[in-house]
Amino acid sequence: MADPIVQEIKEKIDIAEVIGEYVHLRRAGVNVKGLCPFHSEKTPSFMVSRERNSWHCFGCGEGGDVFSFLQKHEGLTFPEVLKILADKAGIPQPERTAFEKIEYDREAQMRDELLQINELAAKFYHEALLRSQSGQVAREYLQQRGLKDETIKKWQLGFAPDDWHQLETFLAKRGFNKEKAVQAGLLARGQGGQVYDRFRFRITFPLLDHYGRAVGFTSRTLSQDEHGPLETDRPEAVVAAPKAGRSLTGQAKYVNSPETAVYHKSKVLYGYYFAKKAIRAADSIVVVEGNMDVIASHQAGVENVVASSGTALTPDQLNLISRLTKNMIFAFDADKAGLAATRRALEIALQQGFNVRIAQMAGAKDPDELIKQDVNLWQRALAEAPNFLDFSFDLIFGTIKSNDKEGLRKAAKDYLQLIDLVEDSLTQAQESRRVAEKLDVPVDTILGYLKKQKNKLNTGIPASAELRPVQNRRSRQELLEERILALGLVDTEFKAVMREVLAPSDFSTLAHLAESVINNGADVSHPQLDHLRFLGEEELARLKLIFPQDKLPGAFADLCRELKILAIKSRMKELAQEILQKEKSGSGKELEALHQDFNNLSLNLTEITKE
Repeated sequence: MADPIVQEIKEKIDIAEVIGEYVHLRRAGVNVKGLCPFHSEKTPSFMVSRERNSWHCFGCGEGGDVFSFLQKHEGLTFPEVLKILADKAGIPQPERTAFEKIEYDREAQMRDELLQINELAAKFYHEALLRSQSGQVAREYLQQRGLKDETIKKWQLGFAPDDWHQLETFLAKRGFNKEKAVQAGLLARGQGGQVYDRFRFRITFPLLDHYGRAVGFTSRTLSQDEHGPLETDRPEAVVAAPKAGRSLTGQAKYVNSPETAVYHKSKVLYGYYFAKKAIRAADSIVVVEGNMDVIASHQAGVENVVASSGTALTPDQLNLISRLTKNMIFAFDADKAGLAATRRALEIALQQGFNVRIAQMAGAKDPDELIKQDVNLWQRALAEAPNFLDFSFDLIFGTIKSNDKEGLRKAAKDYLQLIDLVEDSLTQAQESRRVAEKLDVPVDTILGYLKKQKNKLNTGIPASAELRPVQNRRSRQELLEERILALGLVDTEFKAVMREVLAPSDFSTLAHLAESVINNGADVSHPQLDHLRFLGEEELARLKLIFPQDKLPGAFADLCRELKILAIKSRMKELAQEILQKEKSGSGKELEALHQDFNNLSLNLTEITKE
């Protein structure tokens, strides 16, 4: 019997909404569908049914409910998924002891504790910013940056006091020892073994995962001296530092949480949790470098913006983005580092099939500065962002003089590396012509160079990959069997037509399922039929767009008759082979019976084709 809390969660949670945070879903009849996140495909075969609270992929065969999806996709345990969905549905959970059947493993418990510590730290820093006397300098700084009170609260910005042990003491009073806080990355350990608060005299920015849980922090110093080594590089000074005194000089401008069991820098995008809805609505994402760029843009009303935190995008971050859109605008800082980050991110994004544009921020070094000038300038920069090829062409060739032949050749090779990442052959041909004009050489020379480079890359492909067998295409009969059974499962009138025209023996690969559907008068309940119901709902919706309601049974009957004809022909072919064998062996009675069966099938075929 299903757990009542699990059932209540399923009733309150929209499975399509939850899965839609990971997979870009589109309407498909009464269901929604998208590209499967569990295997590589170009044509959507991943279906989600709100009515049955389930999902299924026709490509790889995976399926289940909202719990199994999150467990498989996120690598979470059942208790972790239960907590996430219960919180999302607003359902209070009983004490864990009530779930005696659930084995709450150590790793899950450790992650849960680290999440609790990070949540407490976020609240501690936020309260210190809003209410502490020492937080006045941080409040003034954020006001000078133009942030409103509601923005500060939404992003839970905070202030880490200028103290070596204040957070440590706060967490200890709430039952978390030093070791746990070290594991969470909130305390650092010196060379002598002593621990101390990692973040001191800093603005703190909680890093949220896509569930909105604090998993770590990034921070900006409030000290004027921000060019020296990391404070944590000098742990021996902790012993001598006065508890309420100023922190060491020579601070790094930014200090981030280290990698932990819950925080992996390569998998987190700053602002993603707050941007998800806007990204889906715009079918586009804007990627910037800095946290303040994200916050300023959201405050100005442009909310489909996230930050890569000053590093090139990683494949994991791009996978996160691809759940919502394949359209991306880069708006990195207009300095050498920003341009280098744009190039690195661009190459990875192209390899994953993103449509990429580059925003140009004339007269401003970053989005935050542009927004301060005029938010309309920011909106225009995004709306008019050129595609990456135009941007890259101007960037690579822009400073090279026409008589610098060596420089042009190097630039051409650099640009052709980007072109090679584009799958569309027409685009490659167009861009090759542009390069050829720049170098004043025949376009065939450029196309030949591209082909040569591609061949060099292909030589590294293992023979096993080159010789991988192509999947066999299914026959017309197999496709008809699946389609007819699917429609018969979702419409009682179709089921009646199917019983009248077909028998289970008319099905080949799906005979065992046809037996259940045709001979079972009540609703069929069989795990293997779940995916056929998805297909049936989609097929029925498609037929309703083609035929009037009163013509649907006739259209379905035509499908059944076509399958009947194919089944008879297939059986006649088998009988012809058997007759040939028996004629050689001279079995008279058996041969006569086979001829009779063949003639009967031939008469049936004639009658059906006359209808």
